[in-house]
Amino acid sequence: MAGSDTNMAYNGSGVGPYYGAVSNWPIKPGSFVLTSDTTAQGGQISTYTDNGDGTLIGSFEGAYGDVNYTTGEWSRTSTVDLTDYTQLYSATYTYYEFNATPAEGITTDSLGAFTVNINVPTLAYNGTSPITAIDEEGNMATSDFTVFGSPYVPEALTLGVVVLLSSAAVVIATFGFRKRAKNYPISRKTVA
Repeated sequence: MAGSDTNMAYNGSGVGPYYGAVSNWPIKPGSFVLTSDTTAQGGQISTYTDNGDGTLIGSFEGAYGDVNYTTGEWSRTSTVDLTDYTQLYSATYTYYEFNATPAEGITTDSLGAFTVNINVPTLAYNGTSPITAIDEEGNMATSDFTVFGSPYVPEALTLGVVVLLSSAAVVIATFGFRKRAKNYPISRKTVA
């Protein structure tokens, strides 16, 4: 989904770092663009473009920043002291359908594999869906996730499931589902 935040709250002083957060996450790596506007006081517009690895490259030489894809937090530095400037921050990005807050304590083996228990919503349809794990630096891995249990899904429900990992958000792709047919008992009448 497309995200766009304007006039975002921020903290910082001097050349930075300045930091804040967007309103929706997890963010798709490579899609984040941060803009700092100081033109109200004779400054300039600075753009910070996502490299897809959690780092941002500024539009002015020496300016740089970071984005955490799993929390939506960003930071950036400037090439000049902006303490006395009014700064207006805005961002555009692509995010997965639901906000997620990373959990803690998940460890991986030497190959990066991990095991985690997740809670599946009671309305999740039985079957297999692809999931994507994204860490704060934009590393991604996809695998299949199988749900067994809940047999009922309301008609026209679109289901997106987000589960949480240590510094990583796992997202099950959004799908449209149809209501299952009900099994009604057959009534028989005997005619004499």
